[in-house]
Amino acid sequence: MKKVLLLMKKNIVLILAVLCAALAVGGAVAVIRDPYYTAAEPVDYSATIGTTITADQSVMTAYMGTVADLCDSGKSVDRANYYYGLFLKGDETDLNAFLAAVRAAELEENGGTETDIIKYETASAAGDTENIPRYISPSAIDTSYSSSSQTYTFTVSLKDKSPVEARRKLRVLVLAFGLEVRNCFPGVTIEIRELVDSEEDIPIKEDMPASRIMIIALLAGLLLAAGAVYIAYLADNTVSDRDTLEKITGVKLLARLEDQEAIA
Repeated sequence: MKKVLLLMKKNIVLILAVLCAALAVGGAVAVIRDPYYTAAEPVDYSATIGTTITADQSVMTAYMGTVADLCDSGKSVDRANYYYGLFLKGDETDLNAFLAAVRAAELEENGGTETDIIKYETASAAGDTENIPRYISPSAIDTSYSSSSQTYTFTVSLKDKSPVEARRKLRVLVLAFGLEVRNCFPGVTIEIRELVDSEEDIPIKEDMPASRIMIIALLAGLLLAAGAVYIAYLADNTVSDRDTLEKITGVKLLARLEDQEAIA
């Protein structure tokens, strides 16, 4: 332990230089990086055939795996991009009201006459969905699910460079996902109930916060400093102790002079 401390004292300048360099690089990365934010929303899911809720656990588990794959499939994402494009182009600023209008139009609730939103199937048939801007990418979506008795809960996650956009896009995706599942499983009544009231309620997480970057930089700096000191130790061919000198010369040491400071 004493040798280690002496080695560190001898190379303190090297250690500090490496640490400062690592922290400087970490600080630069923290400032210039382009962070991503992940929004994750749990939703309750139920499927009813006629008047009977699907209860077979093994069948439902396999079925839910298929449904989960639909969330980031091309059809669901295309539908979500179509709706999100309508939201951006329209005058509606209340996302809740917009999503309610889309749902009413697609499911023909209230006769589907209280909104001027063009249904996705109608727009697709007219070729109006072929050049939809890719606001949402399938690679930015992740879906998991859990089950308890006859209740199934999905957690849908979406990653974006803006925390506000991540939340908004996620809510649009959840609606599009629910509507697409209905189309893929005719004869099954699908209910997907959001567990949040608005996008502000959706938790958001920064993928790599600045604090984590600096901690990683500090740890990397310590490892690099240790490596640099070890290399300096291996490259040092000076004789610093009695045993080494006797081993090299093969002569027994009779006496030694202390350094000048010690003599004084």
